[in-house]
Amino acid sequence: MDNNESKTSELLMYANAYCFDATNGFDINKMIKGAAKVLDAAIMCAEHDPDEEEIAKTTMYIKGGSTQGIETILLKSGAFTINLPYLASRTDVALAFALMREAKKMKPDLVIYDGDDKTFTDLSEDNEVDTYYYRLDNMSKLIEQQDNHIGVNGLMHEFHIYPEYIKAQMPDAEPQDWTYKAFDDFIAIQWNYEDYEMFSRAEVAAPNGEEFVGRILSNHKGFAGVCEKVILYNNKETKIVDIDDFFEATKDNKYVKRLDYAQFVIDKMPEQEWQKFFDGLNAELIRLPKTYLLRWNPTISSFKLEHYRQAMADRPDGFAFDWSVYEWEEAHEGDRYYMLRTGDDKAGIVFHGVFTSEPYEGEDWAGQKGKTRRYMDMDCYDCVPADEQSPLTIELLEKTIPNIDWRKGHSGILLSEEDAEKLDELWEKLMQKN
Repeated sequence: MDNNESKTSELLMYANAYCFDATNGFDINKMIKGAAKVLDAAIMCAEHDPDEEEIAKTTMYIKGGSTQGIETILLKSGAFTINLPYLASRTDVALAFALMREAKKMKPDLVIYDGDDKTFTDLSEDNEVDTYYYRLDNMSKLIEQQDNHIGVNGLMHEFHIYPEYIKAQMPDAEPQDWTYKAFDDFIAIQWNYEDYEMFSRAEVAAPNGEEFVGRILSNHKGFAGVCEKVILYNNKETKIVDIDDFFEATKDNKYVKRLDYAQFVIDKMPEQEWQKFFDGLNAELIRLPKTYLLRWNPTISSFKLEHYRQAMADRPDGFAFDWSVYEWEEAHEGDRYYMLRTGDDKAGIVFHGVFTSEPYEGEDWAGQKGKTRRYMDMDCYDCVPADEQSPLTIELLEKTIPNIDWRKGHSGILLSEEDAEKLDELWEKLMQKN
């Protein structure tokens, strides 16, 4: 139990650890083959790295029926253990008993212990059924005796239990029906969605300081694990939706299926349906940051070389100031820029950064009466010293991104996405060299 250990630790969960001596020529592979024949099913084996006391560690399971599988360990001492977890399915229980019965067939005098060296395992059919009923009791306790959300590990996927959610799906049902339905859902989550791609998980630090776990969705078939928010992409537009709001918005959507309290799958929608779905989500549209090219001619600017030297001396890791932006109409706080030095023999990109305000009106920096400009506050990073040549020279820029006029133009032009990516690559290579 993962998400609420302190609460669920108060509940006694029944599990089994069986053990017998597998030395003196005992054939484990023969035991497995015999059990597979009895069950008329292929027994799958997932190998794990053994520790220093183990020879082998394996999770055995049967496709389509297992929830948690069974863990088998062969110790260097010769002991072979079968661990049957607390939410093992009926198939898992049958697998464990089939293995032990085959072991007894191979060595009739074999002693199999259950939990300790004083308790012998009862391999009767009645005890097999009772062992499964204990798993039903475990699920029932989780549903009826705890009041929070927990995640349970499964073979392929977690299963998320929130009692009020489970009860709300079957409000008029008897408690045992909730338990059987929960087990059915647990099994279905493991096996019914193998061809669904997992939506990426992202730990996000938003500009407002909020941190959350999100799942990144676009219009394709996918499986979304537990998250706090859903991040949807559509034609370079983004929306971030709280998971509860997402479930509310999709409860009647035939392309979205909620699997348990916290997880869901989506089937690919026709493009018109996806656009309608995206537009209908009640969430603010998040725009991707744009990139601007600013120009600075220290010979005519009010921001002189001596100002630059002083700013770097005071704040060598970066400084903040404001700048006029010519194409300000689409600029917003959070957009990015590169500063191009012009007008002297040290021309080139000298720093980059992020705008820290929306555009605002101010007096003309050149002092022209009656004229106003639009300014933006900005943070400046990775500054080239004022008396050094920028490694990103005009010549290099012209060669790499030739469709921009690097010699003349306004300060504050919006770059295309393609040109911005090329400039980012150039700058990143420069930073790696330095």
